[in-house]
Amino acid sequence: MAGPTNRRWRRKITRKEKQQKYSIDERISITKENQNDFNILMALYFYRALSSDQLFRLGVTNMKKNTLWSKMVYLTERKVIQKIVDDAKPSSSLHIKYRYTLTELGLKIILHSLDIPVWTKGKVRLYYSLNDLKIRAQKKHHFMSVDWVSRLQQKLKAAGIYAPDSEWRRYYNGDPNNLETSYKPDWILFEPNIGNKTIIENQRYELHPFVYPLPVRDEHLTRVYEKIGDGRTWNWRSFFKPMMVLEMDTGSMKHKELAVKYQSILETMAREKESFPKVLVFANYLGRLGSKIDKSTGENVIKSILPNSRKRLRNTRRNIVDVMRNALMNDELTVLHSDEYETIQTAADFVIHGQQWITHLDMSNLETFQKLLNIHNAQDGRDARIFDPRTAAGREWKDITAYGPGIPDFYIVQDEKRGSGSRFDRFEVKELDFIFLARKGWVNPLAKAEEYAKWLSKGGEWGNVSRVRVILLYPNRDEFMDEVFPTNFYSDNVYFVSFEEFQKTKVWGSVIKRGTTDKKGIRWIDLQNNESDILEGGYDEVAHDQSD
Repeated sequence: MAGPTNRRWRRKITRKEKQQKYSIDERISITKENQNDFNILMALYFYRALSSDQLFRLGVTNMKKNTLWSKMVYLTERKVIQKIVDDAKPSSSLHIKYRYTLTELGLKIILHSLDIPVWTKGKVRLYYSLNDLKIRAQKKHHFMSVDWVSRLQQKLKAAGIYAPDSEWRRYYNGDPNNLETSYKPDWILFEPNIGNKTIIENQRYELHPFVYPLPVRDEHLTRVYEKIGDGRTWNWRSFFKPMMVLEMDTGSMKHKELAVKYQSILETMAREKESFPKVLVFANYLGRLGSKIDKSTGENVIKSILPNSRKRLRNTRRNIVDVMRNALMNDELTVLHSDEYETIQTAADFVIHGQQWITHLDMSNLETFQKLLNIHNAQDGRDARIFDPRTAAGREWKDITAYGPGIPDFYIVQDEKRGSGSRFDRFEVKELDFIFLARKGWVNPLAKAEEYAKWLSKGGEWGNVSRVRVILLYPNRDEFMDEVFPTNFYSDNVYFVSFEEFQKTKVWGSVIKRGTTDKKGIRWIDLQNNESDILEGGYDEVAHDQSD
């Protein structure tokens, strides 16, 4: 009778035997020819250190999660990669015990595969060495940034979008021999394009600019194209256009220090002009992505925001608004801000929809809006009309309010009567609403609404208008109720409307007003139904504590 064939009865192969199974040259050949193996090595080369979960989210292989874990063990035993223990204790909230990095053999496989000569004394190094790839200072900061990026990339690739990303050191607009700059973002996300996707899918890593250090990049890429021999040249910067930068706040910097960073962002933006990305994502790391896994979704269980954490969010947002007010008012810079979980959702939505991030929503459609107002008019006997300041019909309202702080997205005018005059006094308007389209985590409309409310409170030529309101229009009530408002947000004359509820009721004027604040939270008042209730808006700290 044959012996048992079940694997558990077989003698286990020792680690030493596994390591000695192949020679170094054989291991180079085997790893180079295996697409998944080589993609893992290149991911570690680009990101420097990754956990198996992060590799899975980045989608660098076509493996299932458990298979990928086994692959990491396999590559580790063959000394192609190595484990590093997470000794950055403050980042233990990431719940990652160890990460993987390249070994000398792993780097050698990359160089051999891409036909890059190993550096010798007196020569110019054409690659990042293991010493360059080491994470020395700010480990916690780096690990949190990479974790955020891996989660964002997972959402983007699920939507069929490939948007490359990089540390700032691999992309720099200044002198490549002098990497000193006033502002160094934690991470950069580039515009999606087919060229970047083709490089990765076809494993043409020798054409990837971030393989080579900045001082030698342009010259070496030119030689690579000469080798191809098809006469093409490639300006890699035309394919790698910065779209978004990430700032990860670990809670170690005081708000005064953050204010200095915000100012340096504005200075760099003014200096680099068109090449500077127009979207800034500022994420406060609150440890909301815990270690527990939801069995139904396979995703991390999302923790609720604690009152002290919400306080830091509010104070951070206040700092952003105060320092960057002019850039926010003029839309020179789009700022997305919240905790690490919410910013991933918002940033992914922004990248997926691109320039249509707002315009793809019904609330930005002038025709849809007016149809709903027409139903409102018929029901209530009113004459409410909406104007877009970018159209000829809305231009006169734009001119009337030109001395205000910026231009609203829409004007809603109710019960207008015109006189024969040529100035503002020829209008008699019962109600005038300044509409600012808003999304959860988008700071710009909050800055605009607050500034407009302050302007209205100072008075003006509004004698012929019975009521003037500043309205933040959100797609739905959930986005509004989950919003984080800056500390000491000036809310006089500011109201909130859910477009989803407007679509259901067909009644314009069902607005929510910020009421008093007590220990339980913010008291919001539904003015349409004259109801006051504690809603899911969280806590509102009145004092602006700069030490937090």
